[in-house]
Amino acid sequence: MLQLFNKFLFNMFAAIKVSYDFWTFMDLIPAIVNFIVIYEMRNLEVDQIIDPAKKAILNYYIIVALVFSWFRFLSYFLVIKQISKLFLTLFKILKNARTFIFIAACYLLIVSTIFTTLYSRNEIKFSSIFVSLRTLYDAMMAVYNYN
Repeated sequence: MLQLFNKFLFNMFAAIKVSYDFWTFMDLIPAIVNFIVIYEMRNLEVDQIIDPAKKAILNYYIIVALVFSWFRFLSYFLVIKQISKLFLTLFKILKNARTFIFIAACYLLIVSTIFTTLYSRNEIKFSSIFVSLRTLYDAMMAVYNYN
């Protein structure tokens, strides 16, 4: 936030302006998310932490803040030539695999709904749609447990 404010202040008085580049926004987004999370956490009471539903929402806030912080950290690897080639190749692979990932996600959602409907009363691994999704994803990745 301070970097963005300094650039804004500099551009107000300088003849040659400094552009707002990719790195400015990669610093700004995690800063805003962290401010929101800190504001929400500052107003917590003990009852909110004990309540599982409210605790889950707070956990989601923290997960979002961590994801944006990791994006910021990983964006610095784009400066190193060898690692940036690897990252850019990985991004192209994921971009080209979007259709397959979408089809696989839809298939998992449909099959997990069916498994939850059929086996929710008999098997704990299919007790809810989210547990079924996780179980079927593990099976798809060949993470087998013979217990």
